[in-house]
Formats: sequence, C-alpha cells, structure tokens
Amino acid sequence: MEAVAILYPLFALVGWTFLIAAYMVATAVKALRAGLGVEYFRYGDGDEPPGYMRSAYQHYSNLFEMPVLFYVGGLLAYVSGHSGPLLVAVAWSYAGMRMIHSVLHLQNSNIPRRRDAYLVSTLLLLAMWGVLLFEVVTNG
Repeated sequence: MEAVAILYPLFALVGWTFLIAAYMVATAVKALRAGLGVEYFRYGDGDEPPGYMRSAYQHYSNLFEMPVLFYVGGLLAYVSGHSGPLLVAVAWSYAGMRMIHSVLHLQNSNIPRRRDAYLVSTLLLLAMWGVLLFEVVTNG
C-alpha cells in the first residue's frame, strides 16, 4: 500500500471540518436574522444565542480536540513510513465515526447515541495509536 494512503482520511476529516465551519457560520446568520443582537458577536454580550447556534459552535470546537491526536498520528505514520493497511483502515474508520458523531450532535439526537459514537471514535483513535506504536516498535 502506498504510504500516502494514510493522508486521505486526514484530508477527509479536514474537509469535513471546513464543512462544519460553514454550517457554523450559517447558524450565526440564521440567529442574526432571528433577532440575535450584533453585540453578542462584537462583545460576547447581550442575548443568549439559540441552542442550534451554540451546538454548532461547540461541535466545531470539538473537532479541534481529540482529532488533533488523529492528525498527529496520521502524519507520524506517513513520515515514519508505518502506514500499513490496518492503520489506514482504522484511520478511515475514525474519520467516518467522527462524521457520524457530527451528524448526531448537530441533529440534537439523543445523547446515548451521540455518546456511543464518540466512545467508538475514541476507541478507534486509541487503536490507531496502538497499531502505530506496534509498527514502530517491531519494525523500527
């Protein structure tokens, strides 16, 4: 397998993050049109933003928390040449599960399903690092 294959799931999650950023901006525009005062954006003051907007902003921030470890692991795998088929499959699974988590979060779906998607993605990230560690230790 080509070493570059490990980068594709990283690109996919980066693209997804930009898509969520656009969604976040759309929720801010919607909130402004619904009467949220500009002072909220100017000073962080004024009316409380609607839940859909808070949810979008919270989720966007969430995409810069655990996924940072995903990006670092993917880049480390690429640079070190340890990006075998298992690692690539786990990376794609992680990226996909984060996208599923996004959809569940932004739909305001039930919390247990969203929690489960988050936990599965966290376990996949742990597996990714475990596979990477094993590859580095056993293959130098």
